[in-house]
Amino acid sequence: MPSAKNNQLLTIALFLLATIFAAGWLIFTPSTSKPGKTNVPSEPTMPSLESSRAELDNTVWAKEVSAQEHEKIFVHLWDRLRVGTEKHKILTRFPFNRLIIGRAEPAEKLEQGILQTIYSAPEIIMPRKEFVQKVNNLANQGYRLVQSEWHHSKFEQENNSSAKSTVSVVLHVKNPDQNKLLSIKANLVINWLSEMKPSPVPDSIAVTNLKILEKDSSVAFNQTHKLKGNPMVSPILVHDLNGNGFSDIIALGSNKVLFNTGGDFQTNQLHPKLPPILNTAVIADFTGDTLVDLITVDAKSNKLIILEGKKNETRFAEPIDCWPKHLELPSVITAGDVDGDGDLDLFIGQYKQPYLEGQMPTPYYDANDGHPAYLLQNSGNGKFIDITESSGLVKKRFRRTYGASLVDLNSDDKLDLVVSSDFAGIDIYEGNGKGAFKDLTKVWIDQRHTFGMSHVFADFNTDGKLDFFSVGMSSTTARRLDFMGLGRDEHKHIDLKRAAMSYGNRLYIANEKGFQQSPFNDQVSRTGWSWGCTAFDADNDSDTDIYVTNGHQSGKSAQDYCTTFWCHDIYTGDSDKNASIEKLFSKTMDKLINREISWNGFEHNAFLMNRGPNGFLETGFLLGVASEGDGRVTLSDDLNNDGRQDLILVESGFEQGGRVTQTLRIFSNLIETSNHWVGIKLKDTGLHFSPIGTKVKLRTHKGYQMDSIVTGDSLYGQHSSTIHFGLGDNESIDEIEVRWLNGTKKTLKNPPIDSYHLIESPSLQ
Repeated sequence: MPSAKNNQLLTIALFLLATIFAAGWLIFTPSTSKPGKTNVPSEPTMPSLESSRAELDNTVWAKEVSAQEHEKIFVHLWDRLRVGTEKHKILTRFPFNRLIIGRAEPAEKLEQGILQTIYSAPEIIMPRKEFVQKVNNLANQGYRLVQSEWHHSKFEQENNSSAKSTVSVVLHVKNPDQNKLLSIKANLVINWLSEMKPSPVPDSIAVTNLKILEKDSSVAFNQTHKLKGNPMVSPILVHDLNGNGFSDIIALGSNKVLFNTGGDFQTNQLHPKLPPILNTAVIADFTGDTLVDLITVDAKSNKLIILEGKKNETRFAEPIDCWPKHLELPSVITAGDVDGDGDLDLFIGQYKQPYLEGQMPTPYYDANDGHPAYLLQNSGNGKFIDITESSGLVKKRFRRTYGASLVDLNSDDKLDLVVSSDFAGIDIYEGNGKGAFKDLTKVWIDQRHTFGMSHVFADFNTDGKLDFFSVGMSSTTARRLDFMGLGRDEHKHIDLKRAAMSYGNRLYIANEKGFQQSPFNDQVSRTGWSWGCTAFDADNDSDTDIYVTNGHQSGKSAQDYCTTFWCHDIYTGDSDKNASIEKLFSKTMDKLINREISWNGFEHNAFLMNRGPNGFLETGFLLGVASEGDGRVTLSDDLNNDGRQDLILVESGFEQGGRVTQTLRIFSNLIETSNHWVGIKLKDTGLHFSPIGTKVKLRTHKGYQMDSIVTGDSLYGQHSSTIHFGLGDNESIDEIEVRWLNGTKKTLKNPPIDSYHLIESPSLQ
């Protein structure tokens, strides 16, 4: 930890640890002995480090420094729009000479009553005076700007000539008088005036790639409940604790349970002796008595604890240790029967914060220098034995992991393992059903590099195979640097990984050889600095949609720390502690820690509507779920059993002094369609028949759908043991097959639609 005499460093440490807030920071490394090292003294002084950065800004990064100067006017605009009440007046005061815009093509009607209008290439020249008149006219007609984003994606400048930029813009607009919502996206190609007094000003702005989505303002998702943490609420677990048929919500970070009475909730304490817990938990039957137990980590002792299920009103027994070792910073626990003995084993992934004590992950694209992961075998009574050494998972066990799931990817009734790690990406292991795993990452996927935050599994293309969606960090700054061709010649191995690592989310579709990235990948990749995700069919049209939470740290200004990260932090430091670098980080991050600036701030949560063969469309604002808070956890579940999947969201907020708080929000799905649906509710019935790992496959005359009960997906959360399928206009189902991990099947022939079916597994007798 930082020294006690340096209070600011201590603030940084506590701040980072409280939020698990790293997710895309990079490295530097001092020595040429291995990749990622730089030719600097082993103990550089603070002044020499600052001097080196200043020199690099004047040489290697000179164009990026100029890009930041040019974007200041848009940062100022964004800041004013967020806090201003009469936003149209702010827009009319923005200085430029002329706007060039295209003509509207005929509107296209999409799903859920959405109209899409695409504009042609820019051809109509609009003087600024005319632009001001149009904005004022729109305001007089009742149009109001609600949210916006402005990202400087490209920059061009040769020597001292006039510069050119591309700024990607998102505008969320409502008109209550006309019952309209508009989501506007475009790229602004800006030619700057050569005079820079006091800062660059646009000359012409050409609006390219303009697309407007329009929908009536009828509510699709409506926030119905909110729970403020003190300070935290996560992890969040969804499970029917009292057996009334409705999913309850456990806010473990606050020791609360929201008992569900059918869409309404009664908040109670979960357990009188629950200690403060660390980040992650899992709920399932670990003792084979058909009662669910709760496993988490005691933040005081850093020990793995179990609260065994009880039949009486307390619901859980007192917490006891279930494994003797200490953990450092656990981030995920996933459960599954990896050895075929019928009980649930555990894989635990841990995170290690970058920056603290001057260390950074090395190399940033394949870091294996964190706290160790563990594979734990269940002894049958809720006690665990470490079998990591014999499992085949040792080589990459020191990832800085956020997500991990035991899941049957190749349908052989043996659990495989998917691990999502910051500074490394995705690792995939094939399980043999006897507790051993083989690394097949390079065999099963073509691109694993990303800042891995979370993942979720679903049959996204309705072919009866399980696909998965991986969440990472997409970076406008990194793309801008690539466009300008900037980098450090002595660190080409670092620069060459920049595009892959900053690409963002990846959608992997199952095929005969493993998985291939979806042809629609670009449509789902760039949601921002993304964290949690959940996959569900929001409108029951049989295509699984995706919801992604975004935003790292939002401060007073949208001015972004990201440039410092990509131009300097990526090359500064290694896995070892370094006092001088620690002081450097403290100074360069001062404005961020004090919330004067942001790091990927004010990014809106994204709803990626699955349109089947037409790909995906981002419609978060039109559906009422484009929250601007810094999102973290998200889960989906039909909380009132009406056949429509609802949303659970956790946002992190930052108060003065760096204190982090979390807020839980529940959104009810009110989308009205004529589509049909069906659901399967699974129940624990003892050894070999845990819902975890169970696969459900549905067949209609149109084809197949499938899903599986998985833990460790999303982020700091656990979905319930319910599987939900949208059926579209199908009015009948041929059959539903439920297959447990031991190969036992149960088939429902022609089951009723628009209802849930409770499945209790058969016994082994």
